Amino acid sequence: MSKLADELKALEVRVMTAAGAGRSHEIADLMADDFLEIGASGHKYSKSDVLEALPALPRRKFMLDDFQIRELAADIVLANYRSRAVAKDSIAWAHRTTVWVRRGGEWQIIFHQATPTTE
Repeated sequence: MSKLADELKALEVRVMTAAGAGRSHEIADLMADDFLEIGASGHKYSKSDVLEALPALPRRKFMLDDFQIRELAADIVLANYRSRAVAKDSIAWAHRTTVWVRRGGEWQIIFHQATPTTE
């Protein structure tokens, strides 16, 4: 894996770890103000929607595999991977896509989508 892929994978793990624990304050800086998510439900969420909802969500531990990136333009990268979210009584699989943009020398997420899968 390239240095850039390693860096973005580490950021994805950081986001997923904090999100799974409901610690929205730890990822606010990694989400662009113009962030948009299309969740597994098909609903659209803004940065504030996500940050407000995370503390009340069930606790989950995320794992990811098959992580790949594609550089779309200078400082814009598309990341694709498969995730597994393990909760108290369930396991949920999803294919995920994140668009990262480097602004002011720092990576931020501007788009994320999760599509449920069976494995």
